[in-house]
Amino acid sequence: MFASRSVSRCGWGKNMFGVGFGELFLVLLIVFFLSPKDLPKVMRHIGRFIGTTERIRNELFAMKKDVEEMVSEAEGETTKLENTLKLAVNKVVSLDDSSIENNAVEEKVQDV
Repeated sequence: MFASRSVSRCGWGKNMFGVGFGELFLVLLIVFFLSPKDLPKVMRHIGRFIGTTERIRNELFAMKKDVEEMVSEAEGETTKLENTLKLAVNKVVSLDDSSIENNAVEEKVQDV
C-alpha cells in the first residue's frame, strides 16, 4: 500500500529531490546568517573542504587496496613456503626411514 522510504543512518529520510532534512536545515542556516557578499567565499571554502576530504578518502582507499594486495601476496608466498617445507620434511623422513631399513638389513647381513 505505502511505498517504502529509504532512511539514512541518522534516521532522517530523503525526499524525492535527494535532499534530506539535515542538508536543507544547514543551507537555511547558512543563508540566514551570512550576507550575500560572504556567501560565495563560504561556499568556495566548503567546496575546497569537500574536495580535500574526497581526495584523502580516495588515497586511503588506494592504500587499503595496496595493503590488501601485499597481504594476499604474502599469504601466497607463505603457502608456497609451507608446501616446500612439507616436501623437504617428507624427503628427510623418507631418507631416514630408508637409512634405518638399510642399517637393519646391514645388521642382519653382518649377523649371518
